[in-house]
Amino acid sequence: MRLRAFLISALSVLGLFAAALPAQASTQICTDEAYCAGQAKFVSKGEHLKANDNRGDGHGVYVKYYRWDVDTWGEFTQRGGSNSGWKDHNMSMKEGAKIKYRVCLIDGSDVKYFTCSDYVVDYA
Repeated sequence: MRLRAFLISALSVLGLFAAALPAQASTQICTDEAYCAGQAKFVSKGEHLKANDNRGDGHGVYVKYYRWDVDTWGEFTQRGGSNSGWKDHNMSMKEGAKIKYRVCLIDGSDVKYFTCSDYVVDYA
């Protein structure tokens, strides 16, 4: 009986500990057209915001983001061409910090706003 009570207590404590662990998920979005020419994702583990150009259409990929932890808007581009791989933007955020971002296509300095995804919110 004591062993059973001990095991129940131990499992309860482990359950509380597991519930307190941060999520290690990531979100991923595409530009707003059928073929996902531009793609962005936020990886919670390590706080990385990434962009990828999926289509050889002459456009680059533009990512706009807002960070609540530093109350700042930011942006970056991936202009390496289609299938050149993910461009990594290390955000160096505190655990649990909130970020929202969207992805668009860009031509030179002209952001093609009609291609932009909706904003997505995620947490470090």
